[in-house]
Amino acid sequence: MSLHQLLRELLRFDPKAPLLFTGGQFLFWLTLFMPGLALLRRLPHARLLYLTAFSCFFYYKCSGLLLGALLFTATADYLIAGRIAQSGSARARRRWLWLSIALSGGLLAYFKYAGWLLASVDWVAPAGISFYTFESISYVVDVYRGESKPAKSWLEYLAYLAYFPHLMAGPIMRASQLLPSLRRAPTGSDRASAGLFLLLSGLFKKAIVADYLARYADSVFAGGAGLSGLELLLGVYAYAAQIYCDFAGYSEMALGLGRITGVELPVNFNAPYAATSLSDFWRRWHITLSTWLRDYVYVPLGGNRRGRARTALNLLLTMAFGGLWHGASLTFLVWGVLHGLLLCAEKSLAAPLGRLRATRAGRACAWLVTFHLVALLWVPFRAGSLTEAASLLNRIACDFQLSHALSALQARSTLLAALALGLLLGATSLEPFERWAQRFGRAPLLLQAGAALATIQLTLELRSVDVAPFIYFQF
Repeated sequence: MSLHQLLRELLRFDPKAPLLFTGGQFLFWLTLFMPGLALLRRLPHARLLYLTAFSCFFYYKCSGLLLGALLFTATADYLIAGRIAQSGSARARRRWLWLSIALSGGLLAYFKYAGWLLASVDWVAPAGISFYTFESISYVVDVYRGESKPAKSWLEYLAYLAYFPHLMAGPIMRASQLLPSLRRAPTGSDRASAGLFLLLSGLFKKAIVADYLARYADSVFAGGAGLSGLELLLGVYAYAAQIYCDFAGYSEMALGLGRITGVELPVNFNAPYAATSLSDFWRRWHITLSTWLRDYVYVPLGGNRRGRARTALNLLLTMAFGGLWHGASLTFLVWGVLHGLLLCAEKSLAAPLGRLRATRAGRACAWLVTFHLVALLWVPFRAGSLTEAASLLNRIACDFQLSHALSALQARSTLLAALALGLLLGATSLEPFERWAQRFGRAPLLLQAGAALATIQLTLELRSVDVAPFIYFQF
C-alpha cells in the first residue's frame, strides 16, 4: 500500500467504525497529535487553532459530514451571543435568546425525534448532539443573564464546543469553566502523567469490566430464556454495574485526556451506588447533566419557590425532560417520570427519612432501598419497549426459584466476581484514583510507560470481543 493510499484509508469516514477512545485508531491519531500540541505550548492562538482542528477531525471520524451540524450550532450561537451582549434592549435580548433556543433545540429535535415520528425512515443523528446542544444553550443563556462574557472569537467558541475529550458524551461543560483552560498554556508534566493514569483506569472500567458484564446483561434483556427470577435479577444488577463502568469509564478517560492536553474537566460521577436516597443519587450520577437540568430547567420553571404542589410539578417536568433528552422513546420518558415521582415522594417524606438515616442501621436500609430502586428503574431505560420491561420485572417477581438459581450461579463465579467489582467501583469515589494518579505522575517515566503498555496489553488479553461503543454515544 502506498503512502497516499494509507493516508486516504486513515482519513476515510467509516460509520461502522467510529473513532473510539478505546480503539487503536484513536491512540494512533492521539500519538501523532500530541507532539504538535507540545510544540505550540507557548503560542496560544496557534495551539487553540491546532486543538480545534484536531477536535473537528475527531468528530468527522465519528459522524462524517454531520460535522456540519456542529459547525452550524457553533456559528449561530456565537453570533447570537454577541448580539445579546451588544444589545441594550431587554426585549431584543429576549428575542435573540429565544432564537438561539429555537435553532439549537430545533436542530436537536429534528435529528433526535423526527425519526421517531417517521418510523419508516432510517434516521442517523450527529454523535453527541445532545451534549453539545446543551452546552451551547447554557452559553447563550449565561451571556443573556450576564453570568458569562462572550467568547473572544468564533475559533475560541468552536474550540469550547468541539473540544474532543468531552465532545461525544460529556461532561457537559459551561463556557465559564472551559474557556479559561483553553486559553492557558498547559502546566507540568506531572499532571499529564496523572491524566495518563486516569485514561488507563477509565479504559479498564470500560473495556474489561463493563464490556464483560454487557454480555450477560444483553442476554437477559434479550429474553433470558431458561433463566430463573434470581438469574434475571442478576442481569439487572449486571446492567447497573455495566452502565456505571461504561459511562464513568468514559468520563474518567475524558478527564485524563483533558489533563494530557492541559485542560481540567469536572468530575462527572461520585460514588452514585453509595447513595442513601434518590436525591443523593442524582447529586452523584452524571453530575454535569443534573446541575444543567437544575440551572436551566428546574430553576427557570420556578424551582421550589412556589409552594409544594408547584415544586413537585417542576421536579416531575424536569425529570421527564431529562428522560426524553436520552432519546425519543416511551421507555426513557417513563424512566424519567418514575424518577420524578419518587423524588417528589422523597421530598414529602423528608423528615421521617432524615430520622431513619440518622442511625447506622437506618443508613444501611436507606442505601439498600435506594440501590434497588435505581437498579430496577434501569429496566425500562435499557429495555426495548415498556412491554419487554414489564415482562422482565414480572418474571423476576414470579419465577424466583432460589434452589435452582443458586445451583446455576455456582457456574458463574467469574460473572459474580466482575459484578461485585463493578458495583464496588460504582460505590467508590474518584478520590483514591486521584491519589494513585498523583503518585503515578511522580513515578519515573520508564515506569509510567511500562504500566501503560501493561494495561493496554492486559485489556487486549482479557477482552474476548472488540470493545463496544460507549453506551452514552447514542445520546
